[in-house]
Amino acid sequence: MPKVKYNPGDKVDYVNEFGAIFRDWVIREKDDRYTDEIRYFIEDSETPWYSYREENLHPAGTYLSHSLDIDLNCGGFGIFSHHDEWHKKVYAITSEDKFLFNAVMLEDGMLYGYSSYSEPISKLDDIYQQKQVH
Repeated sequence: MPKVKYNPGDKVDYVNEFGAIFRDWVIREKDDRYTDEIRYFIEDSETPWYSYREENLHPAGTYLSHSLDIDLNCGGFGIFSHHDEWHKKVYAITSEDKFLFNAVMLEDGMLYGYSSYSEPISKLDDIYQQKQVH
């Protein structure tokens, strides 16, 4: 069983999937309904039945926001647009300040074009993949 990171009374900052930060929340208790991940309830919440994933919580005042944009091999950028319904990052692919297309990043770290049904359909050419930092 994973070690619990927070205890009742600890102050945390919550960062949602879109990067919005909600500061100085207080942990009420651990949510014991889940076995595959650790989740917590928050004090004075407007939704007391909803618990928050530990990976989205950070000790109060320690979270530094960062850009989700990426550099591409072609010299262009993948500008973070949103998370899709499966929480995959969707990017607007640009080159020479021109919008080219939207792409979605899957777990393998590669960018894929996607259908009108938001399903990945084909891996993008290497020039449109994320530049690897060495």
